[in-house]
Amino acid sequence: MKNFIFILSAFAIAALSACENNVDADLDNIEGVLCLNAYLRTNADTNFVYVSRTSRTNPKTVRDARVELRVNDNLVETVTDCYKITYSALLTSEQYDDDLGWINVEERQTKTDTVWGTYMLRSKFNVGDNVRVDVFSGDQHVWAEDIAPRKIEPPTVSYTYTHVSNNETGYSSKENDRVSLEISFNDVSADADYYRLAIRSDFYGVNAFVGYLYASDFDLNTKDEIIDYARKNLNPHVFRNETDTSIDVYYLSRNVFHRWQRYDDYGYSRCPILSEGESQSSKDDGESDFEFITGDVKNTYRVFSDKMFNGSTARLNVTDWAPYDVPDHENYPFQEFEIPELNDSVGSFYNWQLTLKLQTISEQQYYYLRALNAIESSAYDEMSGLSGAMKIPTNVHGGSGNFCVTTTTIVKVPILKNYRPPFYDTEPLYW
Repeated sequence: MKNFIFILSAFAIAALSACENNVDADLDNIEGVLCLNAYLRTNADTNFVYVSRTSRTNPKTVRDARVELRVNDNLVETVTDCYKITYSALLTSEQYDDDLGWINVEERQTKTDTVWGTYMLRSKFNVGDNVRVDVFSGDQHVWAEDIAPRKIEPPTVSYTYTHVSNNETGYSSKENDRVSLEISFNDVSADADYYRLAIRSDFYGVNAFVGYLYASDFDLNTKDEIIDYARKNLNPHVFRNETDTSIDVYYLSRNVFHRWQRYDDYGYSRCPILSEGESQSSKDDGESDFEFITGDVKNTYRVFSDKMFNGSTARLNVTDWAPYDVPDHENYPFQEFEIPELNDSVGSFYNWQLTLKLQTISEQQYYYLRALNAIESSAYDEMSGLSGAMKIPTNVHGGSGNFCVTTTTIVKVPILKNYRPPFYDTEPLYW
């Protein structure tokens, strides 16, 4: 056990050696320290700065701060008011009219909320700029600066989609569908560079079926009114049984049956770059104490350096999983009326898209997130209980927090796009 704690302490010290300032991970005992936290993006229309003070319980938001933004030593913006969000909603209520009786009345209402401790910046800055933020509150002053890093050129992304089926009905029961990606990009310079890979996974399904327009529900009394309503509101639609006074309208109706979004929950165990320093074996395989402890500190924030590909091409290998079972087949949809024009659009359609965010970050931000990786690992509680709280690197002068300027390259990868599983080749089931 002594070797276990000593090795973790040494690992933490080595990871933080490049940082100028450190602060205890346990901030509950630090009272009234002014904190500046900001994650600024190059060329963004808006950026946000979060200002608070530490306390023995939870951080306290600061409402009276003055935030100054300097780009290349020039003061470009000063903000003194917290960020305000305006909501607008259309509300429907029933009111009594002397002539018409009870009627529905629509009224648009607007509400504004203040997000205390949050200050919005609107000034833009570019790659290579020196970006500095100063925060003043009472007699306290903190500041931090960073150089906007280079932008990654659009990466090359290839992927393999694997469908998982485990039983006769075609629904997966043990594992969901998965996609394996290889992401290749060139190192931004021959210097030491630092990166972060964030992935957002969006998945949703749509049920599409044929509906029938009941004209009386919409107070449509003539054929012309029905046709006009269908052409304006129902797309696609099909007309049937037309007479001089009426017409039947069938249309495609859709509803989303599953919508799901996930951030940074992808696997990287087969990627040497993202899993650098982690043990690839299990404790049962006879690994050393060092392999055990470094393997326990997972790369939660998915940060990495160019140590393995400096000046050349990086190849990241990651895996993501679908959150919902995609069936092999579907039963042929029962329709009371045969509408051949809409048959190709009927059924359950699945959509799955990954949004890759490749970010260049500063060395300070890299070591800050590496420290958070260690703190959020299962070994931290045992380590802190015997050897004291770990030190978190901070680049905020005069206080605490973290300040970073990042440059982001975004790539969208559609895995499934309006995919409809094939129907069973059987007769529709009536009952």
